[in-house]
Amino acid sequence: MTLIRIACTALAATVLAGCVTTETTEPEPLPKQEPRPLPELAPAETPGFDEGLAVGKLPAQRLQPGQCGLFLFTPNPSPRFIFFAEAAGGVARMTINGREVTLARTSVDGSIVDQHYTEQSYRSAEDLSVAVTITPGDPADQGTRIPQGSVSVDRDDGWSIVLPVSGATSCQ
Repeated sequence: MTLIRIACTALAATVLAGCVTTETTEPEPLPKQEPRPLPELAPAETPGFDEGLAVGKLPAQRLQPGQCGLFLFTPNPSPRFIFFAEAAGGVARMTINGREVTLARTSVDGSIVDQHYTEQSYRSAEDLSVAVTITPGDPADQGTRIPQGSVSVDRDDGWSIVLPVSGATSCQ
């Protein structure tokens, strides 16, 4: 039995020695390529509703006494205030392609947090549909924190964008 072990060990050492090399070779250098010029770009313009879909920053919104609002922001590192909804009136606001758009609530679902549903849908006169989903968090001063959610904006011609959001509800 020990003779078989010695033979197997010698065979394994011979096989391993055949796999080891001591010489080093430099890899062949890649062929040098000349940089290509960048294409000419047109000056930046604010797109209209027929030229894409861009969600912009909303101005500050105020609540009247007795109102509850939903305030949603894009995430860090550079949060932007992008969505506001007033609970009782069923109206929301967003800035789409450089214009402030008013949205009317069309449906609700889920649970209620500070007069806002966790799932809400809106529609604008500009053929935009907006779906908002929020996950309520801990209570805050006069409202509730919203640690996560999403705002989905769809245009009837097929353009769409989905944004992760967080924010808060607030009641006056």
